[in-house]
Amino acid sequence: MITQVRTARPSIVLGGQDYYGQLAPYLLRFEYTDSCDGAKTDDCQFHLADRDRKFINEWMPAPGATFDASIICERWFAPYAATLSLPCGTFYIDSVEFDLPAHTVSVKANAIPNDTHGKVSNETKGWPPQGTGTSLQEIAQKIADQNHLKLNWLATNNPQYDRVEQVEQSAFQFLKRHAEDAKMEIKVAKNQLIVYDPLTMDQAGPSFTLVYGDAQAVGDTTIYRMSGGRFRLQVTDLTASTVISNTDIGDGMTTTKEFDANQLLPTETGGTGGSAGGGQQSIPGMPSAWKDNQNWNVDVKKSGNGSGSSPAPNVVGEGDLENYSSQDEAAADGALTKAQAKTREKNRRQYESDVILAMGNPLVAAGMTFMLVGCGQFDGKWFIESAHHTVGPTYETSLHIRRTLDGY
Repeated sequence: MITQVRTARPSIVLGGQDYYGQLAPYLLRFEYTDSCDGAKTDDCQFHLADRDRKFINEWMPAPGATFDASIICERWFAPYAATLSLPCGTFYIDSVEFDLPAHTVSVKANAIPNDTHGKVSNETKGWPPQGTGTSLQEIAQKIADQNHLKLNWLATNNPQYDRVEQVEQSAFQFLKRHAEDAKMEIKVAKNQLIVYDPLTMDQAGPSFTLVYGDAQAVGDTTIYRMSGGRFRLQVTDLTASTVISNTDIGDGMTTTKEFDANQLLPTETGGTGGSAGGGQQSIPGMPSAWKDNQNWNVDVKKSGNGSGSSPAPNVVGEGDLENYSSQDEAAADGALTKAQAKTREKNRRQYESDVILAMGNPLVAAGMTFMLVGCGQFDGKWFIESAHHTVGPTYETSLHIRRTLDGY
């Protein structure tokens, strides 16, 4: 009896038709990158052999053409297992490259529609034009509508503004900056503009356990294995706390607000937050003497964060904040949120890694958390910032990951 082997192939659908059958004799490699780091969009590319000179002539893909892509895996984890599919999304061809005399063609596409101006058109304007007040969600909705995208708002808070200025920035750059100030991130994928809270994603339960070598997994999650990786521990350009100074343009009063990350760490690891028995993360404390100072006087901001609130522990009051005791009040304060965001942005790069899975995996995606086992001091809970899938001649999955941050 001949046992059928596992197979993986891409699906490339244009106008409702899967063209893999026609492309298969020429396909060299198919690549899909699923990003969730707030800076990159999803992208897809495939490389073809043009030995018959069909693509450079009548088969040349039209720039701007749209296709839907997925990765189909058959008998992947067991001989009689169900077919698995990794939906990659809708992509817009933005470049086609031919290489002679190698006679190869590379088609590159990304998830942002080509007829949008939100990525490349720098503008200067105020939000809202009438000066009647607005929120980050309203701004995101208008940018999504203008760029033919559906807004998927996954954040719990919604910062309010009297007025904000977009100065020589594209719409996506402008939205990204204000989302980061509010401790949120954005992503464009599957015809959606997604706004999400990275802290909420960090706090999600692990989806699986990734094991290296002969280490034994603990817990009842699904277990996958890795073949190798490169781990980095960053010891410079970290910060224990961030101080935000804000001047009210109405009365000229300046207030300062500080967030101290060391209060989240147990004393056993250099923090100031008590014992490790309270469930706090056990990573080395930050250099307590250093503080990042930021001025935040560009935009007119309302107090309050709209609907919902997010946790804001460990507030260090300064100036008029000496009696700031309510977590809800602290969460509603834009400057404090910005201090948390700036601290997080620096410290989230303390632990990073690029790992290669032992075999390609269509069930692993950016935005997941997982437990790492078998890598010594790097064991623990990690977050997938991007997943890169390559089909041809084999199926491989590599991940860019970072250690999760709890509490801010």
